[in-house]
Amino acid sequence: VGPDSWVPAQRLSISLSGLPPAASVLGSCLQPAPAQTPVTIVLTPPSPVVGGGVSLAPQPPPENLVLCSWHRSATADEKSRILSYNPATSPPQTPGPAHTGRETAGPSCALNIAGLTLSDTGNYTVLIMNPGVLTIPVTLRVYVTPNQTQVLENGTFTLTCNSSPSVNTMLWLRDGASLVPSERLVLSPDNWTLTVLGVTRGDAGAYQCEVGNPVSTNRSEPSNVTVASLSAGAVAGIVIGSLAGAALVGVTNQDSWVLSWYREGSGV
Repeated sequence: VGPDSWVPAQRLSISLSGLPPAASVLGSCLQPAPAQTPVTIVLTPPSPVVGGGVSLAPQPPPENLVLCSWHRSATADEKSRILSYNPATSPPQTPGPAHTGRETAGPSCALNIAGLTLSDTGNYTVLIMNPGVLTIPVTLRVYVTPNQTQVLENGTFTLTCNSSPSVNTMLWLRDGASLVPSERLVLSPDNWTLTVLGVTRGDAGAYQCEVGNPVSTNRSEPSNVTVASLSAGAVAGIVIGSLAGAALVGVTNQDSWVLSWYREGSGV
């Protein structure tokens, strides 16, 4: 063919079966990997309370589990390790530096915590080997959820919202609606404390505090307040049996809020 001759383009078709074995292996490696179901951590119950227990379980359960470890932090470092779980050893559980004696490992690398306290609120991480390595973070929030609280008509009750100094805004709500200060609804200068004077039946409802900063806004767990009529012979404005305060305790790094009631200076 001369230098000025034109040759039409040819389309090449290569059959994989005609390639050497090494090329066949390479071709199979280029096939898309099958989709895998993402693993999440499921809490049971979903809203654990102080004094109760909780189970943090990977779902779906990891297959071919070799080893897993739970950590009380946002990272899987040794200092924060609660325990390790190896189903092939006896016993399968090995306590770590962060073990308090209340944690046990369950099947499929579930972490069970008994006797919950507010200090258990925070970041947790599970490291799973099966035989790949998977790290899954989860946030545990422990709540103090009192039963419905009853206050006396014409009495007084006070609620206090405790939060981080980084909070820019602070609102009080009843049944989801913002409360406006009045002669009976008195706010402290910093808005952290709400005092309800001369309680009426209209003051019954679910109370919450809402805090915010430029990054996020959070509401406390609701606390249900009911109002009872004064019994015969009772004195209006009676203090005995009324609420001395309710603390909404914030966990700064999780932006979560939990509720605790106090009656006459003692935790309820």
